[in-house]
Amino acid sequence: MVKNQGHHRTNKIYWRGFAFKDLNRFDCLSICNLENFIIDNKPFLWLKKEANQPGEMHIRYFEAFSSKSEKEYRKILRQIDEGKFDEEMKPHLLSFICNLLIRQTSFQSEHIAEGFKNTVLRKELINELVRYRHDKVSAEKVFLQLQPNIAPTDELSPFVREIWNHLMAILNSFTLVILRAPSSYFWSTSDCPVSVDRMGCNDTLMIPIQSEIYFPLSRKYLAFLSNKNLSHNQISKFPANTVSTCSHELYQSIIDNHIIPNANEYLIYGNDFFKLALSQTEII
Repeated sequence: MVKNQGHHRTNKIYWRGFAFKDLNRFDCLSICNLENFIIDNKPFLWLKKEANQPGEMHIRYFEAFSSKSEKEYRKILRQIDEGKFDEEMKPHLLSFICNLLIRQTSFQSEHIAEGFKNTVLRKELINELVRYRHDKVSAEKVFLQLQPNIAPTDELSPFVREIWNHLMAILNSFTLVILRAPSSYFWSTSDCPVSVDRMGCNDTLMIPIQSEIYFPLSRKYLAFLSNKNLSHNQISKFPANTVSTCSHELYQSIIDNHIIPNANEYLIYGNDFFKLALSQTEII
């Protein structure tokens, strides 16, 4: 039996990209608690492990399965900083995004937990997974695994892997654009950092093919993923797999319409919020 050790719902390697040095040279995060809207600078070590909730023990599976993409993440950011993002690193980046997306409370509740409570949703989930599989024998195994009476436990690792592979197949068909924040500005993120704009699609698909995805890579960069053939977003017209600096208007639009609304419990600013507020006050 696996011990309930707890897990970081969002990876600490990821949080590191939004840390700044305080006056004592400690790494800190500027965090807004959305329950009471209190903003506080907390030491990076504040990040605590959340106890696994009933039905979430299968998330422990990611601690091993996603280790390679996590190790590659810093290399990805370093390459982007040097202006030479290697397209061969894209699969590692997509794997890291899938990791964080499946950990998100909204994704778990809508597509995993509800999929097992609701017979109709479970059937639709199975059909979606099977539809994208070329190996019919494997797809049949998936179908058998997800029959009623299977409770969401540690034994669902094969099921989680199927979801992971399914999401990877979809994201691999999307075009990647990397946006640098405007000069003197930084990207913010949240406890649900992967924002999937379904573009009005109301079906139960995990990621509709016309979706647009916003993911703050760090305080400096944001990844935008879309189906270039279906997207009318101006960002999809930017060069693929390269870094482009976005305008202040576009930056603010992404923050207001995608990053903030996607947060569940807290926002993380890309800089010392109080220092930023003070500088803006001085300008006024």
